[in-house]
Order: sequence, then structure tokens, then C-alpha cells
Amino acid sequence: MVVNLSGRFYLEKGIEERLGKEFLDRINKEGYIDVTNKSGNVLYTVTKESLMERLNTDMHATSLSISKECSFFTVHGSADEIIPVEDAYEF
Repeated sequence: MVVNLSGRFYLEKGIEERLGKEFLDRINKEGYIDVTNKSGNVLYTVTKESLMERLNTDMHATSLSISKECSFFTVHGSADEIIPVEDAYEF
């Protein structure tokens, strides 16, 4: 069984909001981006490798690779403000 908890189907969406407008330039220059909260504390680090892996993941192909005999359960809140509910429908 696959359990999808509010997963993002279109992985390229939402990156600019989290990493900033010039995220590609910054990650190419530094090799990583520290994502901070409002207080400036580092929440997590995004490496160039992890970002490129995300951007190169084809969720459509990945979804099709799951056996048709496998159960797939999606949990997604209709008021989710980060991941659009349309992504749940794509899965």
C-alpha cells in the first residue's frame, strides 16, 4: 500500500516561494540554500543535488510505475494552503 500525505504532484511548483526568487543563481553559486524561519533560524538545507533530483522527478511516470494491484491512499485537506488539492487529484 502507498500512503500519500498531501503530496505535491507538480514538484517544480512552490519552490520559488520557499527558496526565494533567485534560488537557481544562489544554489549554483553556493551549492546549497539554507531555508530559515522568520527568526533567521535554519530549518533545513537544500543542496544543489537534492534540488536537481526533485526538479528531475517525473511524478506521472513514477505513479505509473506503481503496480495496479497496489492500493493507493491519498490524504489531503481541502483547505491545505501549501499543496493545492488539485495535486491530490493528479495522483
